Amino acid sequence: MKRTPQGDIALSIKTHGCAIFPVSTGSGYFAYTIGLSDHGSAEVIMYARNLETLMRMMSNVVGHVLIGKMSFEPDIPLDDFSNVTVVFKHVPEPKARERAAQAFYWFESKGVVPNFLQLVLPDRSSCFPWEPGFDSEFMAYQEDLSSTILIQTFEFQED
Repeated sequence: MKRTPQGDIALSIKTHGCAIFPVSTGSGYFAYTIGLSDHGSAEVIMYARNLETLMRMMSNVVGHVLIGKMSFEPDIPLDDFSNVTVVFKHVPEPKARERAAQAFYWFESKGVVPNFLQLVLPDRSSCFPWEPGFDSEFMAYQEDLSSTILIQTFEFQED
């Protein structure tokens, strides 16, 4: 029998309570969850420079939700979540759809539109992207999805 993404999602949710989808961006990685909303949480998107850090942090998120230890509220810094303070930011639906297409496909087949939060990491100085002094080098691997502005590029051809 041929494996399908939807079958893999269903198996992961049945086995682990949630699926985590990692994606390479070229300069780092991002991942998103499918299934946390079945446990009373928003789905989560996170960016990281390396896959190991990303999967460790995302597994931590999933573990906290599944054991009912923590719910994640937007814009409230959490310093007891990991070895670094993190903030969860609301992700507007259009941006969530761009990044987590497989999740939207999964949930739409069930008649549900998921809510997404982005787990945002600070830079080495503990500054977040919206704070003065944030090291813009970190934006190369951690996009700020909380903005409602969609950036679209167009290729213009010269006559």
